[in-house]
Amino acid sequence: MRRWPQAAISIVALASMGAVVRPAAATPLEIGLMAGFTATPLVTWDAFFSRGANSVYKEDDRGVCVRVSLGHSLAGRHRIVLEAERIAIEPSMSSTLVARDNLGNPIGIVGTSRTNWTVSTIPVVLSYEFSPRGYDHWSPTLGFGGGCYFSRVEGVTRSEGEWIEELTQRGSRTGRGYGIHADAGVRFPLSERVAATSRLRWRYSDGMAFTDGAGDVAIEFTGLDLAIGVNVGMGGT
Repeated sequence: MRRWPQAAISIVALASMGAVVRPAAATPLEIGLMAGFTATPLVTWDAFFSRGANSVYKEDDRGVCVRVSLGHSLAGRHRIVLEAERIAIEPSMSSTLVARDNLGNPIGIVGTSRTNWTVSTIPVVLSYEFSPRGYDHWSPTLGFGGGCYFSRVEGVTRSEGEWIEELTQRGSRTGRGYGIHADAGVRFPLSERVAATSRLRWRYSDGMAFTDGAGDVAIEFTGLDLAIGVNVGMGGT
């Protein structure tokens, strides 16, 4: 008879251990915040401004990205995610200002100028995400999606020289375009409602395709970005 209490205690202990190691269920609604680095070559933009005979174009395809998201679980391994992100890069160009005669022949250098651009976009995209092991465990994630890109280019040109007055000119251009993307990442639950995430995203985008005119230089945000962040559950299962 003495063995029954011991057996009952053993069963309760095993059940308690199972409760401890059992993964917490993922919440159906999550908000996320990620930040990282982007490599965006601006291929068409670079090709256009690199042609100047008296100019030196500095390609700066590395920038920063910040992303906020709202995700909803459809089932144990599937999610739909609405995201808004900001991507910004800053190329520049230095030029030599050359005086020319009436026939267009150069006759001397009169000054220099430097142009700095901020090329940025805010993509608002919808993504599908798949987790092979489910969101209750650490797992790789795969996804794809697309959406609308709200883009802006701002430029500041400063000119100076012995024969010209110092001059600062500013200009901007805005527009809307589209993009598609594919993701690969890792998700690691930290608690019942918090998970750490990392993601590598490949993107194809023409950031002003819907509003560009015939002579405008295309603003392409095609490239890669790598970001890390956290997701926080907002509701119960």
